[in-house]
Amino acid sequence: MQNTGSRNSAELEGVSRTLLLPLWARARECNQPNPILTDNWAKQIVENLSTIASYKNSFDEMDRVFDRYYQLSQLIRAKCLDNEIRTFLTTHPSGTIVNIGAGFDTTFARVDNGLLKWYDLDLPEVITLRRKHIPETERTKCIAKSVLDTSWFDDIGDDRNGVMFVSCGVLFFLHGQQVKQLFLELTNRFAGSEAAFDTMSKLFMVIGNWSVLRRSGMGNQAVMRWSMRSAQGIVNWDKRISVMSEYPMFSRIRVDKSWGKSVINRMRTVNRMRGINIFHLRLGAK
Repeated sequence: MQNTGSRNSAELEGVSRTLLLPLWARARECNQPNPILTDNWAKQIVENLSTIASYKNSFDEMDRVFDRYYQLSQLIRAKCLDNEIRTFLTTHPSGTIVNIGAGFDTTFARVDNGLLKWYDLDLPEVITLRRKHIPETERTKCIAKSVLDTSWFDDIGDDRNGVMFVSCGVLFFLHGQQVKQLFLELTNRFAGSEAAFDTMSKLFMVIGNWSVLRRSGMGNQAVMRWSMRSAQGIVNWDKRISVMSEYPMFSRIRVDKSWGKSVINRMRTVNRMRGINIFHLRLGAK
């Protein structure tokens, strides 16, 4: 029975509610015969949240409006960033990962090498909800602050083993000047750290605001504002920032014919236009 009275879980609004999109995609992938990634945790969280009418309505709406291409884009983005984290861990096995805008992300479970330290950073209302569904452990801690409240820098422990900042589907909800200021402050404070995240071109940001956020019912609360087609645009902010890797998001995946020609052709078009990209940067040097 749906819980339409007293809530057993905090309601999310605005940008925070967009965390439901990747959660939905990972949960639904559990039902595929050859899943790109298996996240039974996501499936359980969706089932738990669906006892609340508004969340169930959101997931039902996603089932209705989103096709296989959109779902795959969420999963492939996650796999790309998984791979960037694993690359970092080859040289910093005891390093620290800071997951900016963590939501219900479960990347830690996929990349854990038994040594790394992990911080999940998000707004207080999101962290409150996250802790109800994903408990902290000795090596995974939550930070309940806005990414723009840089006092969270002080919550990061010893960084001598290296720090990597990861952000999946988050930064483009900030204003451009906010993103620039964040990277400059990270470079000043964590010299030699790395950052991996996804970006969109301006055209695809406009398309995303209409085809994803508005169609899912979130367009009045959440709007993407920052776009960056080439990592050189970030390098131009500060000469201490350098590019470790940069590539179109669908360019490093093994295409599965079962996805269908339409989906595969859309991915190729996005690659050709550099509409959605993965950046991996070094922020200064020690």
